[in-house]
Amino acid sequence: MRTTLALGILLLTAIACSAGEVIHYPVAIPGGCVALAQREGSPTLIENRWEGVKARAKLARMKNSDPLVLQCKDAVSLAVADYRATKE
Repeated sequence: MRTTLALGILLLTAIACSAGEVIHYPVAIPGGCVALAQREGSPTLIENRWEGVKARAKLARMKNSDPLVLQCKDAVSLAVADYRATKE
């Protein structure tokens, strides 16, 4: 489940790629995903795009009934919003 953490970062990557931005790796996961990453044995640093893709897919498959999953998804949403705000 190492990809769970990377999922949050990949969301940022996907938005940046769609905006024509280049993502420079490694990328740290959002702070709200750290506890989930530790629980799942996932890294807190996304080393490349492929890890990001796997993490995004894993997070999307995780159940929202888990409070850590909801926290991570919220943290990813905030990180994406912040990223968009700084690029505009």
